[in-house]
Amino acid sequence: MYNQVTCSDQREFHYPSRDVGLHFQVPANFGVKIKVRDNANVDIRDLEGGPFGIIMDQGTCRMKNLRGSRLEVDTNGGTIECESQLLFEFGNLDTKKKGKISVKKLQGKEFCVETENGGINVGASYVLKAQMSSESGHIKLGNIDGVTEVSGKDGDISIGSASGILKAVTHTGNIDVSLSRHNNVMLETKEGDIKITSLEKSLYSEFQVKSKYIDINSNVNVAIDKEDKQDNFFVISGKLNPKDKVDEETRTIKAEAKLGTVKIEKKDWFSSLKFN
Repeated sequence: MYNQVTCSDQREFHYPSRDVGLHFQVPANFGVKIKVRDNANVDIRDLEGGPFGIIMDQGTCRMKNLRGSRLEVDTNGGTIECESQLLFEFGNLDTKKKGKISVKKLQGKEFCVETENGGINVGASYVLKAQMSSESGHIKLGNIDGVTEVSGKDGDISIGSASGILKAVTHTGNIDVSLSRHNNVMLETKEGDIKITSLEKSLYSEFQVKSKYIDINSNVNVAIDKEDKQDNFFVISGKLNPKDKVDEETRTIKAEAKLGTVKIEKKDWFSSLKFN
């Protein structure tokens, strides 16, 4: 079954003088396609199945309790918000200009989350393959798992707890990452600083750090294999938590901040929760 609702411009009429809202109820397992202009907002909730397609201009897209095959949200500078989990096989959240994206939890096979100059805030991401990018906004992620690529130009990147494979790259921004049950990790910033927090039960990793300044806290369990100086930066390679190696799998951490500082420290899980 297919149902289409459209509304053409009626600019010659000046009434009603207040905003007009349209409220549609559809069966829970229906997909929807919505397109609005100007500052119109969209509120969509309690649906499953899909696909869901939302195209907007400057308004706010609010979502709650959505799940299905595919989700596409595209705005020209509006805000994208979800106060619950988004569970989809494939998802794409995209906003331009200073539009922001805030989602409590992402779960699925593949998600792409992208802003132009706005921030990204994702409480948790359990996605097989996730891509997060913003030109100048702050990218803030909570718990992440799977294969995650995070890219920026001028904004900072902060990750509360990283498991799986992580690649985070920015140009002038800083990177702050806490590692838990990670696999291969690659962190790179050209002009910013990198801070790596090894949580108390972090696994054995081989690491290589390139930076103008390198600060490894004394409470971190490391074995340094090689130290070298190249041009105006240092290169240190070694092993993190060398006594924890119990299998044949090799995990790697590569961090590069040639013009900044790389700092490695250790925290326990309780401290990482940042309770007051």
